[in-house]
Amino acid sequence: MQFIDLSIPITNDVVSDPPVMRPQISYMTHETTWEQIAMFSPGLAKDDLPDGEGWAVESLTLSTHNGTHMDAPWHFHSTTDAGATPAPCIDEAPLDLFFRPGSPSTSCSSSRARSTAPTISPIRAAAWGPRRRFI
Repeated sequence: MQFIDLSIPITNDVVSDPPVMRPQISYMTHETTWEQIAMFSPGLAKDDLPDGEGWAVESLTLSTHNGTHMDAPWHFHSTTDAGATPAPCIDEAPLDLFFRPGSPSTSCSSSRARSTAPTISPIRAAAWGPRRRFI
């Protein structure tokens, strides 16, 4: 099976969500983080580090909706089947769900779909079945 990466990067520059839900990434450089290392080693001075450099670190604030993801029925409503069944969460989805014909991970790897994006109909059918809420 051939896999094609459909993911989008999580950066401050990719506008994929409304402002209130956009990822926020703070980049800390080698020049500004030596004090973080000193917290782990009391008495450490900047001059004790090679070239006085700390580590490069990123701090992330994310929403579960950032980046490439799959929404579970729970995202849309707490129940399915007209309220008869609790809506499944994403961790309740069987892993093979994402490798079935018509799923987002396989639609673009078929010979028919290599040049086109997957449509929602086969994705909906493969994902949760006809009685589940899936958009």
